[in-house]
Amino acid sequence: MSFTLYPPRSPVGRRFHARAIPAIVALALVVTAVGPLSFAPTAAPGAVAQAAPGEAGRDEADVIVVLRPKADPEAVARAAGVRPRALFQHVFKGFAGRVPAQAIEGLRRNPNVELVSLDQPVEIAATTLPTGVDRVEADASASAGIGGDGGRVDADVAVLDTGIANHPDLDVAGGERCIGDGGYGDGDGHGTHVAGTVGALDDGQSVVGVAPGARLWAVKVLGDDGSGSWSSVICGLDWVYANRATIDVVNMSLGGAGDDGSCAADPLHRAICAVVDGGVPVVVAAGNDGANAAGQVPATFEEVITVSAFTDFDGAAGGNSEATCTSGGRDDTFAGFSNFGADVDIAAPGVCIRSTLAGGGTGLMSGTSMASPHVAGALALFAADNPGASPAEGRAWLLGDASRTQGSADGFGGDPDGSSERVLHLGSGGEAAVAAPATGDPTVSELGVKGDTQSGNSNSAHLAADGDPATAWVTGTSNPPRTAFARFDLGAVRSVAEIRWTFKRVGFADRFRIQVSDDGQEWTTLATRRNAPEAGAWESLATAADGRYVRFLFTNPNVDPKLGYLSEVEIRGS
Repeated sequence: MSFTLYPPRSPVGRRFHARAIPAIVALALVVTAVGPLSFAPTAAPGAVAQAAPGEAGRDEADVIVVLRPKADPEAVARAAGVRPRALFQHVFKGFAGRVPAQAIEGLRRNPNVELVSLDQPVEIAATTLPTGVDRVEADASASAGIGGDGGRVDADVAVLDTGIANHPDLDVAGGERCIGDGGYGDGDGHGTHVAGTVGALDDGQSVVGVAPGARLWAVKVLGDDGSGSWSSVICGLDWVYANRATIDVVNMSLGGAGDDGSCAADPLHRAICAVVDGGVPVVVAAGNDGANAAGQVPATFEEVITVSAFTDFDGAAGGNSEATCTSGGRDDTFAGFSNFGADVDIAAPGVCIRSTLAGGGTGLMSGTSMASPHVAGALALFAADNPGASPAEGRAWLLGDASRTQGSADGFGGDPDGSSERVLHLGSGGEAAVAAPATGDPTVSELGVKGDTQSGNSNSAHLAADGDPATAWVTGTSNPPRTAFARFDLGAVRSVAEIRWTFKRVGFADRFRIQVSDDGQEWTTLATRRNAPEAGAWESLATAADGRYVRFLFTNPNVDPKLGYLSEVEIRGS
């Protein structure tokens, strides 16, 4: 019989509400860098022990052990002389605990063991103590329905943090404790503040969240001192995976030093991949080091939605307001503490954010931790309007209809890099629906990566008229990096009836989006697709959209996409 130190609780009391309301959360935790996330094959036990967190002595280390799928975590731990701090049964089979130095090599040689990794410490990194909800226009979203009438968003958000305290403005549906003693309450305050941004009630009291009244699940992975370890975070993800039929969104305002890699590279990445593959999107803070997010995990992971922070003091664009807290900065500019770079997907307000406090009432905090829950709340709105939607569909909506460019009237200035992540904006006033199919038309093709134009080996293409076949656009055989696109310029805004495409080879990318734009800046996602069922097979998308530009946007968290294998594209006019 399997045993888990913190047995997952089955969610209970799931309620259905007549009206959806949006909630926003933004908090950021960072991990103290104490060494590589995984053991080097040649690392000496003593060296590992010195890097281990907690109170481990020189002859022992705190580790996370990943086992083969059919192994018994309790039995392997017992055989190794380890009293496990936690046993993992869902995201992967394994355990965490303090291992004698002399047992580490034996664990590595055990045929049931896939990976032995250092258990890293993790802690809060909010730089200070909600104009944010106003700034992202959640109050203009029909899905949020904010109006002080007590309506609630029918969605469930797991907040992996310091817990959530009892607060009259929060609907805490349940949770799980992965660290410390007692329940999943919040003795620090960070998790409660994040939770309020996601889903504080729309009851005319205190503050309101992006997804008002969303059911909040307090997954306590950090202690009351704001610190924890990767094993406690994995314990929380293990609980989320076990309850993935209930949980719609995960917010993780935490992180630490590390690099990107495959899902199998380390236990934390493996757990996140399992949760996302299980249908639950994971939103994370970019971190507060004022550095490239490529050096932070999980922010650098392709599977997550990484959120940077910008400054807003008055809930409106324009940059005309004075600072309202000691974090300061200039209104409507990139937050000086926020991490940046190509791994960041979207930006949200993260300075002087007012939300719920653990001791009651409200207070101000700043950090990418405060930006992240705004985005988690937005995805809660999407989930309420689109039950059963995939993480890929949520991401497409978020980076399409639910956001604007930095250079737009709703954007901000001062981004230190050229990646120009989009800006959360829910002010369309409509429901958070999956974008309907639509497309554009081509005359000239471009092959690009992250906004940088590259030369492409391709033929010109044109919009077919009167049923004549379009000239096929044929790519070369070059393989761009993880995110790439093929874009077609129709020369003017045109009406498109059908888009057809085929691949020379399949299996190189998990998914791609077909998008249309009038100006090449604001993109509307018409459809999200996976690879063709077989090489050479044609797929098509019927549409009645207008646009000058059409593009195929490729993103793949696991394998570098090979855009060169998109072999032919035809776009037909109406």
